[in-house]
Amino acid sequence: MFFHIVFLISIINSLVIKIKSNSYGPEGEYSIINEDVIGNEVKCLVCKASIKELNDKLKKVDPSKTEDVGGYKFDSAGNLQKKTIPQMQSEIFISDMIEEICGTMENYVRARWKSNGQLTLLKMFDSSGNMNSDITEVDLIQDEDLNKSLEFYCKSVFEEYEENVINHIKEGTKDVIKQVCSVESKLCKDNNDSDSKLNKEEL
Repeated sequence: MFFHIVFLISIINSLVIKIKSNSYGPEGEYSIINEDVIGNEVKCLVCKASIKELNDKLKKVDPSKTEDVGGYKFDSAGNLQKKTIPQMQSEIFISDMIEEICGTMENYVRARWKSNGQLTLLKMFDSSGNMNSDITEVDLIQDEDLNKSLEFYCKSVFEEYEENVINHIKEGTKDVIKQVCSVESKLCKDNNDSDSKLNKEEL
């Protein structure tokens, strides 16, 4: 992971880096552009990316795992009663997972698709450590704060809307990304389709 972070920083601080085919990605030119990106548009993409990361983590949870909630109570006969729920329905469990999400923003960079100029957040490496093959399809945007603002935006989203996110997950809301990022927070406009990959959500 340390190598990945160092490599990512070297990309952002370079003007153009050419890397030949190897285990990190396809042959091609990785271009960097200097640009001031509109804050609200970035916040929208961070909201989508962070909730998608959360959904991806939740999909890996064993559905058979359960947790005891609500403490322990005794019935009128003195028998101990406890309530057991699926782990994915536990507020504490979901909240603990949310705590880990914003750290994943260090693996994202601002970029624009070469095909249409749309702004996106590109995930640099997958869970296996392989570089995203889409890197040749975008212009990376040079970021002086090395994407620290992405983590900040992520934390601000969850600080304000963590309860909403947890409730949607517990209730099985079909599209948590749309509900939180567009309907409730209004960070994303209804007609904002800036990154279709971040809009895809399966839980």
